[in-house]
Amino acid sequence: MTKFTIITVVKNNVFEIEKTINSLKNQKFKNFEHIIVDANSRDGTSEIIQRKINSKIKHYREKDSGIYDAINKGIKYSKGDYIGLLHAGDFFSSNYVLSLINKVSKNNDILIGNVCYFNKRINIVRYWKKCLLKLSLINSYKIPHTGMFIKKKIFKEIGNYNIKYKISSDTDFILRLSKKNYRLFYMNKNLIFMKNGGISSSYKSLLSKVREDIIIYFKFFHFAFIVMYFLKIFSKVFDFIIFNKSKFFKNININLKKEYKKL
Repeated sequence: MTKFTIITVVKNNVFEIEKTINSLKNQKFKNFEHIIVDANSRDGTSEIIQRKINSKIKHYREKDSGIYDAINKGIKYSKGDYIGLLHAGDFFSSNYVLSLINKVSKNNDILIGNVCYFNKRINIVRYWKKCLLKLSLINSYKIPHTGMFIKKKIFKEIGNYNIKYKISSDTDFILRLSKKNYRLFYMNKNLIFMKNGGISSSYKSLLSKVREDIIIYFKFFHFAFIVMYFLKIFSKVFDFIIFNKSKFFKNININLKKEYKKL
């Protein structure tokens, strides 16, 4: 049976960490470990984690140099066959997400699904749904970082997150991933409700993110980086436009609020 490692990185998120822990606890599929990398939280977050601790939760409270350094620590501590990320404040779309992923994990290296972003008012503000049949550098921008479950052996083959990129290390990682011939399986299911407003989407970090993105895209595409970067930006804008015109998302909002109340 496949074992999953779910990594949660947290620092001073006392009001939301419990929802993420409960989302894992409520999963019907039980062959998983939940690794929480806590950057010495001082607001009561660590105490909540300790109150919720059980045999499946591993709590590491230590200093790190940023979110990707913390994720790397989680990867180092992991014992699962597949690794997924569920940041503090984020949660699975239902109690059956790991069950669904387990069913398609055999003979696949990377599993991806849809990600729904929500705001402080608990409303969906963005929907990431990109049908992918094969990995390549050309379509790498379609991969949702937090919607991936990756075989642990892949990290040994291509390396962990490059911590010199403080904001866009996920972009660098996905591009390195896309250069390999890994077996990909896209599941057209909403897997994760993700809290909007992280460092990569913060206005304060916008210039730093653009700078890192351009450096990374130039490294992989040279002067064609302009075209690829435009495709990435256009894809996000297109998602936003389609989202605001679609009645379909009302049902996702209903599901979001229902799951949020459960936690």
